[in-house]
Amino acid sequence: MRKRTLVALVALASAMALGILVYRYRSSGPAAVAPAEPPAVQALTLPNGLAVELVAAECGDSVALAVAFGVGTDHDPPGQSGMVRILERALAASVGGVATAQFESGSAHSLYSAVVPRDQVDAELVRIATRLTRLELTEAQFAAARAAVLAGIEQRSGGDPELTALTYAAESIQPSPGGGRRGGVASEVEGIDRDAAVAFWAAHFKPRNARLVVLGNVDRAAATTSIEQALTPIEAGKPPSPRPPGESRVIGTLVMGETPSAVAMAVPAPPPEDERFSTFLLLAARLSSAAPGGGWTARYDPVRLPETLFVTGPVGPAEGAEPAAARIRADALRKLQSPLAAADRAAARERFGGFVGLGELQPRECAGDPRQLAIARARRGQLELTKLKLAESLDATTQDAFAAGTSFFDASRTTTVIAGGAIR
Repeated sequence: MRKRTLVALVALASAMALGILVYRYRSSGPAAVAPAEPPAVQALTLPNGLAVELVAAECGDSVALAVAFGVGTDHDPPGQSGMVRILERALAASVGGVATAQFESGSAHSLYSAVVPRDQVDAELVRIATRLTRLELTEAQFAAARAAVLAGIEQRSGGDPELTALTYAAESIQPSPGGGRRGGVASEVEGIDRDAAVAFWAAHFKPRNARLVVLGNVDRAAATTSIEQALTPIEAGKPPSPRPPGESRVIGTLVMGETPSAVAMAVPAPPPEDERFSTFLLLAARLSSAAPGGGWTARYDPVRLPETLFVTGPVGPAEGAEPAAARIRADALRKLQSPLAAADRAAARERFGGFVGLGELQPRECAGDPRQLAIARARRGQLELTKLKLAESLDATTQDAFAAGTSFFDASRTTTVIAGGAIR
């Protein structure tokens, strides 16, 4: 049972590392619900560089806090690929004090979040301040975190066919910088010690590299005072150094392992500031909303992994590896051939609205999942999506632009990996 639990946790961590845990924003739809007033938002920047956003909204009795750090696996120190992943596992296992606290990381960011009762906001701010001041990490906790990262690397190196296919597809289409690897390089992870991890945290997981969002039914004036008192005294820290660019991408179809059983197609997304980004959202929404039955699933998360869309599926029992990849690719492309419709815009708003700011904040959405809305706002600020008029772009997308956008999924622009069994 213990081994099975560890495997489940590793699989969950691996999925989060690839950004495939997609929060689905549910709009109020056609129900007779009066639109909520836009939330009262107050933004401030502390002297140490911490960007703060207070969002006063009717979210029931809970308040969500999210801290987005501009530190991710693309900032692992030279020769220490896996450093941020170790810190992720250590923090995820030791965010004691709040049962709802979570810590996760991505290629260019890390996220701490918690949901607390309104009367516990000040206490949670003190906990955040403590984390920003120092990292309490015992040798045992560090060893457990490093072991979990190494187990995850094994899962993504043949132990789990789907995660292996996802990892190799992601690495092929967008190689990790500096010779790193999603999840870390095993030999480098083994060489990281506790002191190095604590020192990296102390230098970079600091206010200058962070954005705090407090979202819920809070008194903004009182919350501002609490934030200033708890967080202003902390030293600013210094930005992490990005690793040098990765190797060139590999396009096409790759077969990994002796018994290929899982297919993963990686589709690079345009950056949010690209005029085609809203078109890509429409295409992603159509694929992600496709009814099951085609033997594949499309997943795109514009907050946790804005750079890649994945299409995954199994190899059929009487099917070869490459024919399975061709079938899934062709079927996905067929889903995109019908003309752009109002339902596509509605699907994009429903699936991605909370992330990219396409919809108003409704009280029931906030009460239902305030954490994800706080995370979305924190990441939107980091990605500077607030400067983009995505709602207008979504509405202005034409059929010609939609049809042209299907070229994102051409075999000449994507990578498909079929994995399963031992990889030599």
